[in-house]
Amino acid sequence: MTQPSSTVNAPEVTPAEIKRVVTGYWHTNAHRYDLAPEHVVTDEVFMERWLQLLAPHLPQAQGARVLDVGCGTGFLSQLTAKLGHHTTGLDFSESMLQIAKGKAEAQGLDIDFVQGDADHLPFADGTFTALVERHVLWTMADPAATLREWLRVLSPGGVYLHIGGDWSNLQPATDTGRSPQEFSYSSIEHALRFPEGARPEEMVELFTEAGLIVRGITELPEASYWQTHHPEAPLRRYLIVAERPAADDEA
Repeated sequence: MTQPSSTVNAPEVTPAEIKRVVTGYWHTNAHRYDLAPEHVVTDEVFMERWLQLLAPHLPQAQGARVLDVGCGTGFLSQLTAKLGHHTTGLDFSESMLQIAKGKAEAQGLDIDFVQGDADHLPFADGTFTALVERHVLWTMADPAATLREWLRVLSPGGVYLHIGGDWSNLQPATDTGRSPQEFSYSSIEHALRFPEGARPEEMVELFTEAGLIVRGITELPEASYWQTHHPEAPLRRYLIVAERPAADDEA
């Protein structure tokens, strides 16, 4: 597994400090979250594009129990609810959840939003038949341990949709006037396993080590904001579809 390079004289950062910084950053910046590309449903065409991306990989029968981990302001939660699934969105930031709840109410969507820790989920084993997350796993102090916790609440045969990105080309964009804090957690990034996001190949290796069956990788188009304003710093974003083995396969 590829590891981030060591940082000379970098201060030691504990998992608790990583969690504190990440939590504090998003609690403070919740009001700015939806200003970032593709953090909010902008129109029907945009929404339909995402629904078509997700629908084939989620349970085809409506009413599946779906968990959106690190749901933020509810982007993926809204989409899975629109597809007819019983959706729970979990986030550690009450500020984020308040925005998410307001969006759901405005659209008439019945989504259960829960404040909680992605490393210690407040759900019983096998509660959900699908788990989705976007740009969350790379921020965790121990992604492998976090992934094991997520799989604990996923039922055998359940599906896991991971939307990730490779941020290694973003530094040039910070020279155009945007704050580095918009892309990373500068005080702790040297302690993260994936400080610049991760290539899909790295995530596939992580998922395979955790016992998941990887079903496919889809490269996602860049957000229009970046295409227009930062052609020198392209984002690589992708969807990985993985499955927890059925009970018989795990035996």
